[in-house]
Amino acid sequence: MKKRIRPNPAIAAAVLGLAALLVGCGQAGEILREAKSRSAAPADLYGTDAIARAAKDLEAKVGAPLRLLDLRAENGSVTFQYEIPGKAGEVDQYELRGGELLGPKPVQLMGAGELQENLYELAGTDLGCIPELSQKSIAALGFADAKVSSLRLRKEEPEDAARKRIARQPFALELHYVVYVDSPRSKGMIKADARCAIIKQVKF
Repeated sequence: MKKRIRPNPAIAAAVLGLAALLVGCGQAGEILREAKSRSAAPADLYGTDAIARAAKDLEAKVGAPLRLLDLRAENGSVTFQYEIPGKAGEVDQYELRGGELLGPKPVQLMGAGELQENLYELAGTDLGCIPELSQKSIAALGFADAKVSSLRLRKEEPEDAARKRIARQPFALELHYVVYVDSPRSKGMIKADARCAIIKQVKF
């Protein structure tokens, strides 16, 4: 009669734990990177070339030229939404936080409009002008002790879209920077074209 070998519960638990650790090591690494990024000191997004450098790093990470849907900087982080190369109609997002590019995460597309009409080539944007645009935005609004609170780069309707729509004239979406400026007593918004030339300012 063969002797029946009983499994050791402690060894079995250790093997299962090791297997779970190996399966989840990718997730664990991402969680650790995200925790590290959230504890890091916030970068100067508007006064340096941090956004431009992150965009180059993102294209290198993805391994292909990117077409962006939205670039948004606020609360110490930057999000890049882009169409996945080779997968038309699918959008992913990376987040720059604490010097780390975190992602990718899938993006659910909502709202009217065609995706292709809203995309723009990352390589064709002048992200290097963001520090200068930030200073020009603060100066244009003239608020005391003001600072940039958020910045966005995406396509939107031109200023004369309503008139053209009434006249049934065609128009194309335009790439705009939108910069929000806050001060202890006032808030305002600056709109600029893709070359960072200011085309509109509003005080709230």
